Amino acid sequence: MTTNSTNNATKTVYDFLYEKLLSFLEYLTEGRYEQYLRVYEPEKKEDLEQIIVVLFERKQDVQDFYERNELYNNFFEIQRLVEQLDNEFPEYLENIKYYYKVFLKVCQKICEIDPVDFSNISLQHDAFKIVLVDVNLKKFSYIDQRIEKSILLISTTDIADLEASFLGVKVELLFYLILKMDMTVALTGNKKLCLVGSSVPNDTLHLKSFIELFEVSSGGKIHTSYNYNAKPSITSDVNWNLSDGYYQLNDSIYILSEYNSQDNILDKYLKLYQVIENFMYRQPICQLVNGTGSDMFTIRQFKSLYKKVAEKEQDVLETLLKNVFEMMYQNALSLKFKDFIHVIWNNCKTASRIPEIDEVLSKLGCSYRCNSTESTNRNRFYVFYSDLIYKMRNSIVHNKETEYHVTYGNFNNYPANQYILEEFLLKTMEEVVFNLMINKNNYVWYNSPNLKLYSEVQM
Repeated sequence: MTTNSTNNATKTVYDFLYEKLLSFLEYLTEGRYEQYLRVYEPEKKEDLEQIIVVLFERKQDVQDFYERNELYNNFFEIQRLVEQLDNEFPEYLENIKYYYKVFLKVCQKICEIDPVDFSNISLQHDAFKIVLVDVNLKKFSYIDQRIEKSILLISTTDIADLEASFLGVKVELLFYLILKMDMTVALTGNKKLCLVGSSVPNDTLHLKSFIELFEVSSGGKIHTSYNYNAKPSITSDVNWNLSDGYYQLNDSIYILSEYNSQDNILDKYLKLYQVIENFMYRQPICQLVNGTGSDMFTIRQFKSLYKKVAEKEQDVLETLLKNVFEMMYQNALSLKFKDFIHVIWNNCKTASRIPEIDEVLSKLGCSYRCNSTESTNRNRFYVFYSDLIYKMRNSIVHNKETEYHVTYGNFNNYPANQYILEEFLLKTMEEVVFNLMINKNNYVWYNSPNLKLYSEVQM
């Protein structure tokens, strides 16, 4: 039996397997050998010759197995030799470097299957095709009773999980995978090999969305989260006092515990915002109760309180931060929080980063940019700061068609997202939260543990 003894109509699964494998080995041992042999110095030429000679011997072995109608069993040595080429002569492989590990692994898996299982397999050369899909999964399979509706996705880099990719996969799909693998095409970015039926449209967005939805419906993940593992920062002047009674802040203490237990940067931000959100609605209550000088307040005062709390969320946040900015950050240096936070922002807002930061500010729907008065003037900076905090929160939480939604799926599309969160917002918000909680103040601390409501009208 030779590689030219059959046509597509009469080819067996052995023909498909061995013709592809022999073509792969021929490319390495004959198609490029003479061309590169003329380029190298004598010492490197000798090293290349030694590898190619052994590869040629293995090619002859494969041909012998093919002619005996047996399954080849020495893929380990072939892979070792090709890896040696990849390490010592990377330019020799060209685009094969992206594929050879997966190709040889799949060939090996096929050759480990009992030949009896091949008897009922009939392959149609044009039944499947491979589409390169940029999807954040190492492996995926969708097996349909109609084999042409099945999908098999393989990563060429994460081959440690390749064996798991074969579980439950029909043998025919493995044959089609190596049959349709075009090793002349370069693989860039996060692209994976996706085997699909030839009737599937060449629209990777349709294919990607199908794969991602099926994966999450099965309990899987399609995102890579960005972790933020720095411990909370407390560099302001704080005065721990056992008698202050931190118990009235218990809810916020537990939220901060959840904040510390989170690794994902977006989840951490939302936990920190949750504490600040509590504070910004707590502040008008504290101002009313602490301002009365007693533990009782009137219905009129209660109505005034309700009006303040019912204001727009961003306005309430801005009011809180305006007060915080006038608090002392470090007494010895006569620094207020507005000085500290503005310095951190200016350190982040380097000339080279301003364009990408402004791009993110625009996407978030912020009212100001890096060179706005609210950003450059520290006395007005609380306006910019509250706007950024609130808009970042909305973009993470909201999922409206008309708004930019920050997710791990698009996080890396705008690098300044990570930079703003990691180098500015989380650091400064931590400082604000812990200072407000540790140092007793009139903004988030109640002077009285009990509140009583009474009417001004005496009967």
